[in-house]
Amino acid sequence: MQEWIGIAGVTIYAPTIFGIAGMSPEKRQIAGLNNSFYMFSTLICVFTLDRIGRRWTCYWGSVGQGIAMAIAGGCSRLGQDARASGNLSKASGYGNAAVAMLYIFTFVLAQRG
Repeated sequence: MQEWIGIAGVTIYAPTIFGIAGMSPEKRQIAGLNNSFYMFSTLICVFTLDRIGRRWTCYWGSVGQGIAMAIAGGCSRLGQDARASGNLSKASGYGNAAVAMLYIFTFVLAQRG
């Protein structure tokens, strides 16, 4: 079930996703940091999962991931529209927001255990 939520797509295709979000080729290199961020985020889960409970983290984690992915998709679309209209500074802002939401998506997944 965990693979169905899209984490494989986010980790494998992160440079492409960041490019769609409006990141320059140089900035797309931070995609590798997302995987490292994911690894270190699991350390929090190691110490908190059994105290909080697996069912609770699964339910609320799913909600958090859904919200983060919806916002990332919306920001990517807004960034594409802004780029098409020639407003590159606005497109960059939306792209950065989309990338931040993908990092939040990854962080929340790591907390689900």
